[in-house]
Amino acid sequence: MTILPHSCNNKSDIILLKKLCLDCEEPFNRFQDMKRHIFTKHCKDLSSCSKKDHGKSTDGIPVHVYNKSNVKKYTQEGITIITKFACPSCRDIFNTVSELAHHVDNNHVKRTPSLEKLPPEDKRWVIDGHDISSRFQEYRQSCIIASRMTEFAVESHFNELLAMSGILVLQRRGNLPTDIFPPSLLMAARTELLAKYRRDTFQPHVRSAVQSIIQQFVDENITKTRAKIELLSLCKPIVSPSPQDSIKPTEYECAVIMAIVALLSYLYDSHLTSSYIHPFMHGLLSAKKPSKVAHYSNIVPEEFDDAIDRPDYKIDVYASSGYRFSYTNAYGEVKKNSNVSVTLLAKDFYRLCIFNKEAIDRYNLRNALTFQVTGNSVTFFTMQLEFPFLYTITELARLRIPTKKSDLLDLMGHVDNLLFVASLYRDHCLVSENDLTPRRCDTLSSTYLDVIKSKLAPRKRTCNSTLDS
Repeated sequence: MTILPHSCNNKSDIILLKKLCLDCEEPFNRFQDMKRHIFTKHCKDLSSCSKKDHGKSTDGIPVHVYNKSNVKKYTQEGITIITKFACPSCRDIFNTVSELAHHVDNNHVKRTPSLEKLPPEDKRWVIDGHDISSRFQEYRQSCIIASRMTEFAVESHFNELLAMSGILVLQRRGNLPTDIFPPSLLMAARTELLAKYRRDTFQPHVRSAVQSIIQQFVDENITKTRAKIELLSLCKPIVSPSPQDSIKPTEYECAVIMAIVALLSYLYDSHLTSSYIHPFMHGLLSAKKPSKVAHYSNIVPEEFDDAIDRPDYKIDVYASSGYRFSYTNAYGEVKKNSNVSVTLLAKDFYRLCIFNKEAIDRYNLRNALTFQVTGNSVTFFTMQLEFPFLYTITELARLRIPTKKSDLLDLMGHVDNLLFVASLYRDHCLVSENDLTPRRCDTLSSTYLDVIKSKLAPRKRTCNSTLDS
């Protein structure tokens, strides 16, 4: 067997890539295991790229993974084996471990979460004399210190984990330390943020028309097809002899109507099919918007260098000229069954928050939208970076999608909330006119959670999240 540390440009050569720890040279079969080892044993957090493939050839020489099977195979075939070392964070390969170590240490070692200096008073978030920015910095500092002495489980400490990345969770029911964030202060903070967004209600005549059509459908006076036609006709009314009698929904009302129409297609006499999420979200957020593409996502978002797992759903925005990808401004997680472990729900929520933060940081977004679906329960959130080093993820609305035809009228009680979500998404989930770079802070490494993944809580453990009800 001939194994060379250098390259030879010969058709009988083969490059086998080794995955070795750059500090202790322990071998690994997967980059994920290698990164976890480097993080836990050598206290180095490496960035990662979405594409792990180092290519099929280098300078015309085939490239394969180094393992016993390949070594035996190519040795028996009389092929010269050239060993090289693969970078776990990019597609570069190196002749020696020392070259790999130098490259990684200088290019891919991420900084651990650190506390930025408190911004000047005129740039802080203050409510009724309460300095939210300084309180959050105090809380974030306590979380970073505590993380060095104990491991946070995601289902019981997702607030702490998110705070380490600069994210403050504002839900209807908060679970932050009351000595730092009294419930009344958190409620005031959430109220102040929501007050900045436009919140319209359905025009009475539009609401009445929609409700009348749904009532006729529920009473089986009209067919599903006829109900859809009549609802769609509201969005593009035929000019009548009496213009004052014509129904003219706003753009946002049309979005809600489109979501209801999409829902009708998947609502049968007894139950709602599990595939309703895409048409419903498409109707609400991206219908009649060719530049916005809502879709299920079955790959890790390639726009992120250090993505954690994958989102179930996202909305991509494309430039009007040339139809080139511009940014992603919405993410969703979907669990079809309502009987889901609270650990998984908390983990999904954490991931959604990180996806939103990374989108804001990468694309300089004013807001990003996220939603979490459990069975037929849908909760909407929005994230923004209005103040330095303080990302807020705010609960917007929560509703249950009707699962039976007879319950369809219940949705009329939520149309104003859906209208709010549709208008916020269209008006605020855009690229900011201001440069948000000075306000950003580092994101906690996904490797940290990967290390404690094996210690997830049992299904019955309580979770300090409102997402499971």
